[in-house]
Amino acid sequence: MDIFEKIINNKYVVGLITLGTVLYASLAKPDVPPGLAQLFENPITKMFFYILIVFTMTQNLQVALVVSIAFYTLMSMLRERKITENFIENQKLCHNL
Repeated sequence: MDIFEKIINNKYVVGLITLGTVLYASLAKPDVPPGLAQLFENPITKMFFYILIVFTMTQNLQVALVVSIAFYTLMSMLRERKITENFIENQKLCHNL
């Protein structure tokens, strides 16, 4: 039992477990609500999250990594959604001609 406690109390192991969990959860890719998508298209919101990540890095690197990965995943999902919507819209325009 002593070895298990040493592994769990190791901050690097906990960080890797957290990172793995976040990355695995990002594979589920839940649909982003339209209101949240509009909020994160705003440059002020993006700047707020950048500042939050930098501030958190000075306090707790593990939390900063989790927030950074979540923010990157959200931005990636929004970019993918916008590309898909534009593609569908262009396809509709081409078929109407």
